[in-house]
Amino acid sequence: MSGVSADTPALIVVDGGELAYGGTDIGALIGSVKFTLEREYYTPEFIRVRGPVKGTRFVIKEIPRLTCMMSEWQVARIQYALPDTDLSSDASSDVLTSVPGRLPDASYEDIVYKTTLADGKEMQITVRDAVCDANLEVEFPDTEAAQYEVTFVGHYDPADATVAPWEIMIETA
Repeated sequence: MSGVSADTPALIVVDGGELAYGGTDIGALIGSVKFTLEREYYTPEFIRVRGPVKGTRFVIKEIPRLTCMMSEWQVARIQYALPDTDLSSDASSDVLTSVPGRLPDASYEDIVYKTTLADGKEMQITVRDAVCDANLEVEFPDTEAAQYEVTFVGHYDPADATVAPWEIMIETA
């Protein structure tokens, strides 16, 4: 049995989608967008039981990540990859500089990936209170567009720290 049904063609995604951070389109992307949900579990090891017991597995850690390859070289876009920076401008240039210390609350924004299923219904992945959690590393090749990877990591809201900072929505009607 293949698992393919009459519904399969309508339920696949063949669309690069769009990505917005804090409600603003983040620009042209190269490659694909990747959503990762890192989960850690706890399962007690009972004496005289040879393995895990059904109903005793607990999620103890959950970290959502959304990764993309950015290709636009605009200081405001590069700042997505470097949230602990300050942007200054004059008539001829924009400049990013490092701002050490705790990230201000304004640095955390929702990042939303929207795409469409083959039947036209929308799918949306939201990572809440996200901020980039990676180093900036760029190669400048001779024959390809230079790009940089940005990994946005969701953070728990201190006012409701038991709610995981992610959701997947698939339109049904």
